[in-house]
Amino acid sequence: MSSSGPVFMTNAYGMSNNLTKESLVSFATYPKVARCSAMLLRLYNDLATSTIELERGDAPSSIQCYMLESGVPEMAARKKIRELIKANWRGINGDRGS
Repeated sequence: MSSSGPVFMTNAYGMSNNLTKESLVSFATYPKVARCSAMLLRLYNDLATSTIELERGDAPSSIQCYMLESGVPEMAARKKIRELIKANWRGINGDRGS
C-alpha cells in the first residue's frame, strides 16, 4: 500500500463541500475507499517502475515479492498484480462482476 495514498485521499475528500465531521473522522480508520486507492497507487507504480527500481538497488516491489513468494516468473507476477488492480477497483466501485 502506498504510504501517501491515505494522505492524498483525506485531503481530496476534505475539499468536498459536503464534508461532515463524522465523514472526516472515518478516514482515521482507513475506510475501504482509502485502502483500495492507496493499494492502486502502489500497484500501478510497481508495474511501471519495478525493473528500474530493482536495477537501482531499491527495495523490492510487489512484483519481486510475489515472484519470490510464489516462485513464478516476472510475467506471471505482473499478471497477478493486474488482477489485484482489478480487485481494488472493484473494492472502490463495488463488486459489479467481471
